[in-house]
Amino acid sequence: MIRQFALAAFVAATLLGTSSAVVQERTRGRSEQDRETRGFSPFFQTSNATIQLLRIPEVQKELKLDAETQKKIDDLSTTDSTERARLVTEYLAKLAEINRKGESDVLALLAEHQRRRAEQIKLQEQGLRAFSTAQVADALGLSKEQRDEITKITRDGSFSPRGGAPFPNSPNSNEPVQDRLRRFAEEAATRTAANKEKILSLLTAEQKAKWSEMVGEEFKFPPRQPRSSPGRDNRTAQPKRDPAAGGR
Repeated sequence: MIRQFALAAFVAATLLGTSSAVVQERTRGRSEQDRETRGFSPFFQTSNATIQLLRIPEVQKELKLDAETQKKIDDLSTTDSTERARLVTEYLAKLAEINRKGESDVLALLAEHQRRRAEQIKLQEQGLRAFSTAQVADALGLSKEQRDEITKITRDGSFSPRGGAPFPNSPNSNEPVQDRLRRFAEEAATRTAANKEKILSLLTAEQKAKWSEMVGEEFKFPPRQPRSSPGRDNRTAQPKRDPAAGGR
């Protein structure tokens, strides 16, 4: 089941160019200050498991923690979250710096026409996400109303748990996963095309012409292959031979 949902997410990200990170609250009793200072990055553990365990009222009751100890635990949780948020902010800023330098260095290897085409292909690869970037919005001269409407279209058309399309349920419980994923991909492609038309309809004639110039001629991307798991042999399994059957 987990693999099915992972494949579905892969298909959605590939077709829509969207990605989302959803952190669900699993610990009760957190203060508002803790919520505001808590940082998140997929590369960091988002909370101290022991601290959060000791903040659960039922656990506090089981351990017979007095009010003073509970207050100290809350204070430690706030300090821990604040420091974690600071480190995450520094990490993301450094990562952005590295990415900017890497992009600058690699583009310097290309001729002018190659850089221009690379930028066009990059925009095509971003898909609908490109319209929400400051670079594209500024280049097209989008108004605040246009930006807000584009944000709404891309948000409502995403596959996020907030309102997007879930992994398709099958009326036939025996339907192979591959068929469900194919259906999922087709629905995603249809939704993406419809959302693209909605966004383009918001643009003026001049903005549409500018966008066509920015993306250039359509590039045919090769189909993406699911990544193999580390240490896993993905070669086609060979059928076991029966020694009694003879032959090599």
